[in-house]
Amino acid sequence: MKDSHVGAMGVIATVCVLFFKVAVVASIPSGELWRGVILMPLAGRCALVISIFALPYARPEGGLGTVFYRRRSVVAAVWAVAILAGVGWLAAGWAGLIAAAGAVVVTLLFAAWCHRRIGGTTGDTLGAACELGELAPALALAGWYFSTGGVT
Repeated sequence: MKDSHVGAMGVIATVCVLFFKVAVVASIPSGELWRGVILMPLAGRCALVISIFALPYARPEGGLGTVFYRRRSVVAAVWAVAILAGVGWLAAGWAGLIAAAGAVVVTLLFAAWCHRRIGGTTGDTLGAACELGELAPALALAGWYFSTGGVT
């Protein structure tokens, strides 16, 4: 990290994301919770691969994140989305596929926002993409189970 100090806004964002994750995961029926536990970390890591492919590194002088940009490719991004969709389908059928699609959409929207604001991504924005990518399938599954009464 260019600046290793965490500011007040960083602490507030971290606490809010953690509380939001706990609240959303708690709203998934206990018998279906394993589906979210599988999809959340996978979606977060896929968000990293997608973000690295979709955006250039924002700092011209480089940084710790440049290590991950040396071998970025469209093939890796396509594989990440395909694996996420496949695992989503196997874990939860249509609910899992919607959760996977939600994670990809959230990642692409965040990538567009990062591109507009800073012209690319940094290690910090990659971390944020991972957290948002993890949150998206949990939100989608919670919404699915709420709307269908717990049916996959």
